Amino acid sequence: MNFKLVKIGQDLALESSLFKKPFQIQFAGNRNYWKPLPKKQNEPLFKAIGFKGQPLNILDGTAGLLEDSFQMARLGVRITALERHLILFQLLQDGIRRSIQDKESSDVLKQIRLIHAETEAWLKNEKDIFDVIYLDPMFLLDEVKALPKKENQVLRLLNESEKSQWISLDFLNLALKKCKHRVVIKRSIHTGQIRNEIADWPLPDQVLKLRSVQFEIYFP
Repeated sequence: MNFKLVKIGQDLALESSLFKKPFQIQFAGNRNYWKPLPKKQNEPLFKAIGFKGQPLNILDGTAGLLEDSFQMARLGVRITALERHLILFQLLQDGIRRSIQDKESSDVLKQIRLIHAETEAWLKNEKDIFDVIYLDPMFLLDEVKALPKKENQVLRLLNESEKSQWISLDFLNLALKKCKHRVVIKRSIHTGQIRNEIADWPLPDQVLKLRSVQFEIYFP
């Protein structure tokens, strides 16, 4: 392993020879989390989840650095975020703990329930039905080649340590049974649709394309 979790005072950080400085998750004042919210619900992520100002209960099955979950939670949406990698989960927990001192961040993070779990196994045992199930498996499926941001390097580094690729037709069918409105899968625009890689994968009911990513949307 080319990384390790270290303690700096009371705080946790990820140390790696790839970084000049140890990496910590910081919500307060971090522009990756505090992007301007559009005045209308026409931001692609919000369109993808079908947000039109109504309360939603969303499962984010690939928490990562919580960037997408954080944006959705800023709308007042309730999020259950699953992260399978223990070190990343611990970094997120530590970032949430430190955010208590910042009221804005703390108010948003109160909308997010963070759980350390493997998504498919957890979903099989979950009794709740979610409005939307959201998945961003880009780093799990080795889709992104350029890594301009340290955050992207962290995700790649941790996920490469496990080599788990759990997106499957069985998982999609399970997700469709566990949601009321839609399953949303975020993909790199350069890789095409999942159906090009997995046999018998259905056509998405809707696709939203941007410059670098696309959202495949499936209705139950």
